[in-house]
Amino acid sequence: MKNFSNKRIVVALAISISLIVILGSLVPFARSETLGSWTATTSYPTNILGNSCVTSSGYVFCIGGNNGTAPVSDFTYYASLSSSGVGSWTKSASYPLDVYLTSCATAAGYVYCVGGTIGGGTLTSAVYSATVSSSGIGSWTLASTFPTDLEASSCNISNGYIYCVGGLTYVASSPFANTNATYYASVSTGIVGTWSTSAEYPLSINSNTCTTTSGYIYCVGGQYNPNVSGDLTNSTYYASISSAGIGTWNAGTQYPRIIDSTSCVNSGGYIYCVAGFETDLSYYAPISSSSIGLWTSTSTYPTYVEAEPCVISGSYLYCIGGYTSISEVYYSQIESATTSTTTTMSSTTSITTSSSTASSTTMTSTSSSTVTSTSTISSTSSSSSSSSSTSSTASPISTSSSSSSSTSSSQTSTTSSLASTQTTSTTTSSTKSGGVGISTFTYELIIAVVIIVIIVAASYLVFRRRR
Repeated sequence: MKNFSNKRIVVALAISISLIVILGSLVPFARSETLGSWTATTSYPTNILGNSCVTSSGYVFCIGGNNGTAPVSDFTYYASLSSSGVGSWTKSASYPLDVYLTSCATAAGYVYCVGGTIGGGTLTSAVYSATVSSSGIGSWTLASTFPTDLEASSCNISNGYIYCVGGLTYVASSPFANTNATYYASVSTGIVGTWSTSAEYPLSINSNTCTTTSGYIYCVGGQYNPNVSGDLTNSTYYASISSAGIGTWNAGTQYPRIIDSTSCVNSGGYIYCVAGFETDLSYYAPISSSSIGLWTSTSTYPTYVEAEPCVISGSYLYCIGGYTSISEVYYSQIESATTSTTTTMSSTTSITTSSSTASSTTMTSTSSSTVTSTSTISSTSSSSSSSSSTSSTASPISTSSSSSSSTSSSQTSTTSSLASTQTTSTTTSSTKSGGVGISTFTYELIIAVVIIVIIVAASYLVFRRRR
């Protein structure tokens, strides 16, 4: 009888193994979309930073910026995009103003540009629109004026509406001023409707970066204190968008480092953020209507760069110029990855930054193994010159700062010493498209164990009953 029962158990195990194999073939393998290696392509015609670039129908269009000689320019250029990189750059219709840190967005064959610095610390509320096509940028038309003068806002278009978040509203002298205001307006065939206020952003912010998809807007990082170059945040937020404006803001997973002037775009249910303030690191995360998921490190950008506009066309990401006035252009393919190293962060991070205005820039970063993250940021900064003290009203940030700032709002003259310590916990896992998932192996192993336990238990009960 004992030999018979052993045979039954062996048969049961064989059946369970067969079921595991069949189940493994039916379970979709978890994937994530990472960035491939970066490749140099056709350089921009001039050194540039703080320009704004958009893409439409396989072309990229870039407006304004600082070329390192002239503080602002009215230059515009366009070029074709392909899997081979960026084609030859061609000069197009000059912008009506010399402009820097304007924010442009495109829809249905038109580009719309909002605000910016027009030289000498003067901001503008002007909004202009123009056609974009394979022939370049058409004639510019003055559109509905923005409610306030500002620069370094983040504007995006979705379903016939333009949404603008944050920005610098005063840069003539220290102390500079941010805003947490958001505005939206309808756009159609180059016409901008009346601007309306919408849900205030949780922080007064500038140089954050936002992207829209599927009825939601997702925003990352930014400078919460414009008078101190290192007073940045790693906060992320998302909200619904509609013809009624921006809905309630929700906190997403904290970015792995404090950041501003990064460039973020989205594709296939993921947000990709490239480089930024004093870094060449890039990250991506799944996004949905209910979250900005865990951030994963991806291909390092070829150089430390910030304020570089990036655009997506097809399955390729293209980034142009950036601080400190470079002309290099790089592109990378968005590639499928079956497994990835995921940077996981729990709910409280402590980041301490201290910066002083000096002639050199140093950054020290230390990583170890466990993280905490809600962005408790304490910062101390000091410099020689005139001083001002600012305290951020941002909910997730507690700061104490005393600064002298001749720091320019655009940060083109940013010279700081920044020491930052972050701890992160890294685990290898896979993500399912559109959300964060456990690894396929873990998922299948759990199911396999459950099946084995059930079959063995059933066999044992049958054996007991036969006895």
